[in-house]
Amino acid sequence: MGAFYRILGWFELSAAVGYTTPSSTNPWSTAAPMDVGREAVAATTGLDGKIYVLGGLRDGLAQSVVEVFEPSLGQWSSIAPMPTPRWGLAAVTGPDGRIYALGGINENGTLATVEVYDPSAQQWSSVARLISETSFLAAATGSDGRIYAIGGCQFTDNCGPDYLAQAYDPHTDAWVRLKDMDSGRAFLAGAAASDGRIYAIGGLDDSGQIVGSVRAYDPLTDTWSEVAALPTLRMGLAAAVGRAGTIYALGGNNGTSTFLDTAEAYTPSSGAWSAVAPMPTARRDLAAAASGRWIFAMGGHGVQFPLTTVEVYTP
Repeated sequence: MGAFYRILGWFELSAAVGYTTPSSTNPWSTAAPMDVGREAVAATTGLDGKIYVLGGLRDGLAQSVVEVFEPSLGQWSSIAPMPTPRWGLAAVTGPDGRIYALGGINENGTLATVEVYDPSAQQWSSVARLISETSFLAAATGSDGRIYAIGGCQFTDNCGPDYLAQAYDPHTDAWVRLKDMDSGRAFLAGAAASDGRIYAIGGLDDSGQIVGSVRAYDPLTDTWSEVAALPTLRMGLAAAVGRAGTIYALGGNNGTSTFLDTAEAYTPSSGAWSAVAPMPTARRDLAAAASGRWIFAMGGHGVQFPLTTVEVYTP
């Protein structure tokens, strides 16, 4: 009966706003596409449930565009662009509801820039820069209200995945260095889970290997620990945390297949990963976000690129 009512609830919403409807055999559906196709893009969900998609790469150029998706209406709109165009950035929502754009890369090089959008004032401002320039990093907002930035590339001569983990306190406008990861990591995904830990998922390590390793950072002890690895090793993936606290890892590239449709779910309480239905569109360098009960996969690089495609998973 529970599954029936979940599908019924989605059907009622989809009928109102034009989503396609998932079935009992395929929990993925499609939503309105973004106006601007982008890869190496970032996304975060605001406190109001709207999904913000920031920056990215299109036609070889870094983008400053920011689109906002309203799940209850099934519609996209544009807001003020970021002051600094970039791709390979990370995005999070702060405890005060402001939208943070972290790092990235553009035609001028790798960035330590952090810019913040205030939805109430509808404007951007700059805050303290990252400790070092980095792109293709992971970020998450912890239960302690701090913003965590993990790993990334400096792109001096090549990627050079970074060991660095750092945290930003919105009250002091300052970044502090945390205990380093035991290996460099870039093109990874990040998530703050219901157990209070910050997860660094997959990516490219400092030996140039694509990995499935998952490390968890405990803010209380400033320590990293190894948890169950992804069943499918990959880089260029995205992650989002569902309403029940489950972490969903979507898409990416495993070195053998350029584009993956793989979707896997991690339950912190059991410490185990499981496969879920694959995305309809295989892709890497996508963005993911959760709103309500749904997980959204947006943009990226697939057989066609840059993608405007938006697909929705109903757990």
